[in-house]
Amino acid sequence: MQQLGRYGAIVPLLGILGCGPSIQAQCQAISEVTQDAMTQFAEAYSANIGTSGYQASTETAIAAALTESAQAMNALEIHDKQLQVVQADLVSAYDKAAAAHTEMAQLIPARGNPSAQRRQQIDDIRAQAEADIPPAIQALSLRCVGY
Repeated sequence: MQQLGRYGAIVPLLGILGCGPSIQAQCQAISEVTQDAMTQFAEAYSANIGTSGYQASTETAIAAALTESAQAMNALEIHDKQLQVVQADLVSAYDKAAAAHTEMAQLIPARGNPSAQRRQQIDDIRAQAEADIPPAIQALSLRCVGY
């Protein structure tokens, strides 16, 4: 019984410190998914080079990449409370952007040359599509500085 008394203070301390992945490992996991998303995003946009910039297939590819990124981000086991907020914000931002890119794809005709009115509508959607992603990435950077 006295043996337990010597180590009794360690058990609550382990509960506070946690035995899960370090904050550095959690930051790295979120950063890797974010980087993969940005790479896929850039690759999809590079397919637009030399075109009118209004291609349904590009918007569909971006939507798929963002949906995949949201699922990958959501699957991460994040234990740090602040990083859980960042994770949730990124999942939400990726889902919102994927829906917007899907909507844009539906507005672009098969020939890829929408009317001026449609272009304005698509451009308005595009302007808002990824607005929530940079603040979430900034929050990730601020939380992970020094780790």
